Formats: sequence, C-alpha cells, structure tokens
Amino acid sequence: MSKVLGLDLGTGMSCVAVIEAGKPVVVVNEEGTRTTPSVVQITKDEVKIGNAAKRAMVTNPKNTISFVKRLMGADFNDENVKKMQKLATYDIVNKSGNPYVKIDDKEYSPEQISSMIVSKMKKVAEDYVGEEIKDAVITVPAWFGDAARTATKTAGELAGLNVLRVINEPTSAALAANLMEDKKDKTVVVVDSGTGTVDVSVLELSDGMAEVLASNGDVYLGGKDYDDAIVKWVVDEFKKSDDVDLTKDNMAYARVVESAEKAKIELSSSTQTEINLPYISMKDGAPLNLAMTLSRAKFESLVKNLNDRTVEKAKIAVEKAGKKYDDIDCILLVGGTTRIPSLQEALKKEFNKPLNQSVNPDEAVALGAAKQADILAGNSTGDLLLLDVTPLSLGIETKGDMMAPIVEANTTIPCQKKQVFTTSIDNQPMVEVNVLQGERKIASGNKSIGRFRLDGIPMAKAGVPQIEVCFDIDANGIVTVTAKDLGTNKEQHITISNNTLTDEEIKAIKEDAEKFKEADEKKTQETNDINDAERYMFNTKEMIVNEDFVKATSDEDRAKAQEKLDALESVVVLKDKDHDKIMEAKKELEEVWNPIVEKFYADKQKSQDGTNKTETQEGNAKEENASNPGNDKKEEKSDDVKVEDAVVEDA
Repeated sequence: MSKVLGLDLGTGMSCVAVIEAGKPVVVVNEEGTRTTPSVVQITKDEVKIGNAAKRAMVTNPKNTISFVKRLMGADFNDENVKKMQKLATYDIVNKSGNPYVKIDDKEYSPEQISSMIVSKMKKVAEDYVGEEIKDAVITVPAWFGDAARTATKTAGELAGLNVLRVINEPTSAALAANLMEDKKDKTVVVVDSGTGTVDVSVLELSDGMAEVLASNGDVYLGGKDYDDAIVKWVVDEFKKSDDVDLTKDNMAYARVVESAEKAKIELSSSTQTEINLPYISMKDGAPLNLAMTLSRAKFESLVKNLNDRTVEKAKIAVEKAGKKYDDIDCILLVGGTTRIPSLQEALKKEFNKPLNQSVNPDEAVALGAAKQADILAGNSTGDLLLLDVTPLSLGIETKGDMMAPIVEANTTIPCQKKQVFTTSIDNQPMVEVNVLQGERKIASGNKSIGRFRLDGIPMAKAGVPQIEVCFDIDANGIVTVTAKDLGTNKEQHITISNNTLTDEEIKAIKEDAEKFKEADEKKTQETNDINDAERYMFNTKEMIVNEDFVKATSDEDRAKAQEKLDALESVVVLKDKDHDKIMEAKKELEEVWNPIVEKFYADKQKSQDGTNKTETQEGNAKEENASNPGNDKKEEKSDDVKVEDAVVEDA
C-alpha cells in the first residue's frame, strides 16, 4: 500500500498529513513543529525554506519570499498584485503579463517558488514514513479561479508529485472534523482564516455527501493583516515618541513585523503583552530602544474592521447559498487567525450559532486532504461524495463588449455546460472565443482567462452558422472550452491553464531543484551542527559559574575550560559562521570540559553514597534501640502515607 500525502499549501504556513493505521496524522518537521512557514530565501550560495528562511528574513528581507500564494494564477496588472508590490520586501516584476519574483538577476514564477515549498513538505513526509511519496492531494481556497488552481497543480508536479486532485480547503476541513459521521443532515459554515486569506464556504452535509453550496473569500484578509495593524500602531507610536520612522530601515521594520506576530499570538491568551526591541534604531549617534505595552482591548480596537470584513464575507456566502441563519447548524473554525477571541465573538454575535473547534485549526485542512488522498489512491474504501462548486461565473465575450455566462457561479462540479452562438456578420470565416471569468455583464469588466480561434466556418449570412461552445470543468476545477461548428463538425478547444511556464522552463526548474537538493541537505546538517555547538556553549557557560560546581572544582581546571569556552564563543557569534572552525572549537572545549564534569559528578555521587550510608547506619541503630526491651525511650508510631461525483470534488 503506497503512502500518499495531504498538503495544505498555505499562504503563510503549510501543513502535511499522511495516513497511519487508517487515521490521518500531521507530520512534524525536522524542527519539531507541526506547521512550516511558506517562506523561501534565495541567495547565491543556498536556498532556505520554512523556519530557516523565516528567521533569516530579519537580516535579508530583500531575498526572502513570503505570501507568494497571493500571486498564483494572477495577472501582473491585477489590483492584488499592485498591493503585493507595495507590501513585499522583494521585487515583483512583469514577465509576459504575469507576476514573477526577481531575486538578484534571476526571475522565478510563483509556481516555481511554491514548488520549493511543496518539495520541502514532501521531504518532511518522506522522512517520517521512510519511503518515497509520489501521490498527493493539495488544497486551495474555494474561491480560487482556474488559473490559480492550475498553478497550484503545476507547483505540485514541479516538486515531483502526481497531484491526484486539487480540493477546496473548507471541504477538506469538514472531512477532518468528522461532521458526517453521525449521518445527520446539517448545514455548516466553514470560516477559514489563515495567515494571508479568508475563505468561507457553506456546506450541506448528508449521509456520505458533502456539497459546497456557495463560497466567498478575500486574498488580502488574514493573520498578516492583523499583524500589520499592530505594526502600524508600533511604528506610529515610535514616530511620536522618538521621531524616527522605522519603515525606512528594512532590518528594524522586519524586527517589528516579527514582534507583532508574537504579540498577536500572546493576546489570544493574555490581556496584555510587552513589545521590547532593544537597539531598534539610532538617533544623534545614540541607540534607541523600543518598549511598549499592548493591551487586548487596544488590539481589538485596531482590528475591529478586519473582524467586520471577515463576518461580512461569511454573511455573503450564506446569502449566495440561499440559506437563512436558522438553517445553520454550526460554524466550523479553521486557520490560526480564528483563535483570536474578538473574531470568535464577532461571528457568535452575528450568527448566534455554536462555534465548532473540534479540530486544530492549523491542521484541519491537511488532515482532511490526507483522508481524501487515501481514498483516491485506492488505499481505503470510502463512500464519501464531495461536491464542490465553481466560485465565479464562466462565459465568453459576445458582440458589444458583453459577457454571455455559460457556467453560473456556484455551479456544482464536475460539470459540462453548452450553449449555441452564431456569427454577427455575413460570410464570417472564423470566430474568436474570448473566455471570461467574473460576474460583470460587461466583458471588459471581467477577467480574460484564455483565447482561441475557430477557423473554416462556411460562408453564410449572419445568424445562420451554429457554433456550439462547451465548458467542461473537471473535479479539480480546471476548465476545457470547446467551440464546434455544428454544420461541419469542425472544432477547436483550449484548456485554461494559464501556465506561464514552457517545457524548457519546467525542465530547468526541475534541474535547479535537483542541483539545490544536495546543497540544502549539506546546509541543513551544518546548521544542526552549529545549533548543537551553541547549545553546548550555553550549557557550559551556565554550569561553569554554578555555586556547587565552583566549590567542587579547581581554579586551574575552570580556567582551562573558560579559555576553550571563550574560543568557541568567539567563532559562534560571528555573522558569517564557519562550520569547520566551530566544530573544531567545540571539540577542543569537549576535550577539556568533559573530564572535569565527569569528575565533578563522580565526586558528587561518592558524597551522596557516603551520606546515604551514614543515614542507613543511624537508622539501623534507632531500630535496634526501639526493639530492645532494655531501651528506656518510648517507641514512636508513624503511619506511611503514599502519596490524558464516485468521489467528486472541487478543487
């Protein structure tokens, strides 16, 4: 039975799960965390992914890529891309109308960056199960359009995975929450608020079937926006008090961003938190420290508009589904941002329904994806039917800059929809089909996701030729559009992939990934070695000044150890850490330190053994006296007290 993985490729954090003993389990990464930052840092020497990249963001924000999911399947001129250009610390450039990330002199597609994250998560899972994993189910927001879905599938394929299906995140979360196990019909609103996006879906659950009735979301609303609210407050307050603009200093700003995220997390369980950043900046040649107290009440006032926007997204989704609040059985919370108490309160107040928090919000999507992957791979027998919907209307441009919708928004997929059109002028030899996505009646107000031509139409008066346009949407939400002349049966089609990568580019990307693989593994080992050395150094520094240790050891021994300890510290604290020098310094310290420590503990053990022996002798003597009839002392009595669609799915 081959292993498969369920992957939540998140905007801010990613999570991977596999099936163990018939149940989905989240895989812990090499640093012991259950989620991994969706962050990539690219330098001339190496590529860092995950926690290592996020930590390095503070010192090298220009080369560190985060929130790339917001660029997936987007046009360069999209409003959201313009927002990203303003917010991102890295460069976003135009390449053939598509947004690319530029690092130094090289350009990377969003799919390519995402594939690095997928590769990382794939390796995490493979290290855990001890074998290669080839198949996966990857999740996307329910409102992701075709281009973004296809880009996600491409990212998985670039990472060497066979993507069995791309499924909606809310649907996946519902699977993880086991909401269908009681076989009762219910309507569930899934609110998935992660690091970078909000995704709301209304699901109708019945015996073995989950149908998405409607979805709604926002690619620019999530935990990052809550962080940014804190960042803005900190920056504004510091400007008032010290007249220094921290946004002008990339490193200082990165430190504020990092501390804001920590503050947000702390305020979910505490009523206030401290933000302390020493030496944050300089003024008139003197260092400046940042020290602020942020209360939960103040935080809630800063993010009220964000809570309101999330609630509004949920209200619209319920309206789209044709449901009333009375029809709703519960609100399923998914994504780390739903831990924020004020957001939970806002949802409760609006819907007056119980909040379901039965599954870890950071892990629910990956767990559900693993369940679905196992069924699709044929490893388990599942009678689960998943019915997802297309988030936006699909159609074609017609005369007069009009859009003719063929597949309405929230149509259950997979599906096939056809409509017959005709020519607009006499003797028209061809038609150009402009495929549109959106809800505007004006064609130019919607997004063009593909174009193709149907040639060879027989000469005839306008209105005579019959051109059948067919939209075929598969279980992944990927669209194939066909135009067919019913008179000649001649047809043309296009698969709307919006894949900006050529075969040569894909080949080059795979070669790069292979090239970086060995270097990444080497760097990981070196990093682990250096971390071990630092821990050894800190433990030694703590023990060498311990009162008992000082009393029990000679000044000469401690002086020798201190000399080697200082030598290790001198190479560890360097910005450009030299692995070999650190290892050599650690070895020299160990050679001096270990015999001293061994002797210390041996002497301590002897001392304890001697004490215990004396106490035993004294105890025996007391026992003897107590039992001796000639003993005048009274016997003291003591009591001994002894004190856990087949499976159909939107992508």
